[in-house]
Amino acid sequence: MKNIFTLILLSLISISTFAQRVVLGPPLNTTGAEYNPSLSGDGKTMIFTSKVSNMYDPEFMVSYKTSSGWSRPEVLPVLNTKIKTVFTGDYTLSHDGTIIVFATSKYGGVGAKDIWMIEKKGNAWQASVNLAKPINTIGDEGDPCLSPDNKLLYFVRYDGTKTAGGLACGKIYVSERIAGNVSWKEPVALPSSINAGCESNPRILADGKTLLFSSKRTGGLGEFDQYISKFTNGSWSSAKPMTFLNTPKDDRYVSVSAQGNTAFYTVTQEKSGQDLAMSTIPAELQPDKVLYWKGVVKDAATKQPISARIMITDKKTNKLNTIQANSDGSFNLFIPQGDSYDVAIQSNEKGKVYYSTLFELETLDKYTELDKSIELKAVAPTSTIDLTNIRFETGSAKLTSFSTPELNRAVAFLKENAAVKAEIGVYTDKVMEDSVQAPDLTEIEIDTLSSETDSLGTIAYDIEKTYHNDRTPKQAKAIADYLMSKGIPASRISYKGYGADALASKRVVLVLKP
Repeated sequence: MKNIFTLILLSLISISTFAQRVVLGPPLNTTGAEYNPSLSGDGKTMIFTSKVSNMYDPEFMVSYKTSSGWSRPEVLPVLNTKIKTVFTGDYTLSHDGTIIVFATSKYGGVGAKDIWMIEKKGNAWQASVNLAKPINTIGDEGDPCLSPDNKLLYFVRYDGTKTAGGLACGKIYVSERIAGNVSWKEPVALPSSINAGCESNPRILADGKTLLFSSKRTGGLGEFDQYISKFTNGSWSSAKPMTFLNTPKDDRYVSVSAQGNTAFYTVTQEKSGQDLAMSTIPAELQPDKVLYWKGVVKDAATKQPISARIMITDKKTNKLNTIQANSDGSFNLFIPQGDSYDVAIQSNEKGKVYYSTLFELETLDKYTELDKSIELKAVAPTSTIDLTNIRFETGSAKLTSFSTPELNRAVAFLKENAAVKAEIGVYTDKVMEDSVQAPDLTEIEIDTLSSETDSLGTIAYDIEKTYHNDRTPKQAKAIADYLMSKGIPASRISYKGYGADALASKRVVLVLKP
């Protein structure tokens, strides 16, 4: 009876999975075998393995999603060599589509199987580079995957044990790239909530918090099953099985783009063998929503790409993450829901003004794409820099700590451009006034309308007081005082409160002067 019940249960699971599954059609799937998909963050580039027939070795392919569907797959030369060295499934495409990390035993490595990286500059893939120690050891490393900002590498170190079906077991590690992008820190094993004894295939998703991985553990359906864990409040949650995907067979190599609602994976069918398929991810298992911002940093005068860096400050934690734009000026940012983010773009060369903006994503409820390039102007008289992320306490001219990153950028800019003078200009959206004081009308203007002279001298009479909310002069002074407190000479700073301006409401600007 127990065996019968198990068969019925597995049958129901298979039916449920099949009901959600969509097997991809041509040109991705052929009469041969296609397997192990890896997608870019925007979901528009897919690399996978294809084996047309048993007469040919597997080939690594790439396809691009267009308005009319997936393009005809092309051979990916950087992974295809005369001697096949890349192991099945041991590769991923980075979220921004500019890096492939893979595992191979080819010559030039540290150990038996090492992790390598190939970067794309412009339209050309560069030569592969071994990640060396401490990532690679004399043992086997594999299943590499990069975080959305390409600064963390998740991978597996195999321990020599295998499942009953002969699949290699290992632990999942993570390593952080050292500033300058030339080397990596000592890898750290993920906690026991993830590493239960036999793991493989970690995939960190676009929110940077959700980890998919394969595991052979108690309670699974077969060989490797897919699990999910989320990093919240400083720790990884207990792993949950992805029951909508798991089968009694080997379930590995799942890929999810930044949209976060669809899983791409390999399915084995009775007649056609291995094919690429996709399934909708249940809402409770989906990663956090993200804002995907892609663009190019350009010189405002020449319209040519320039070298630049993007600085993202999480306003809740004040954690700063600096990302270099690609060599062609392009950038791809994946910013998760839940917080406000101060984002600034600065040229790596002197003589350019900078750009800043604020993303308030506390209530982001869907995947959002922003296609916006940024043009940076040369430093020149009358150039204007929006100090977008300046905040004052309610009903006050006192600066809040929220403003610190923006203020410090202005300080750094003025120190770097020592010959520049600047005016701080502050505007508000609406100025109100009344003869009666009110909660928001706390600023006082006194009009002396008459006076009287006697033997003791002249006495002025304050006949009328006007209460208003125009704090822009005091706010401009507060900013100037902060800049001067950080070493900017008073001779280089002027300030003015402009009051209400319909076109410049609630705006703070730094205007350069001759």
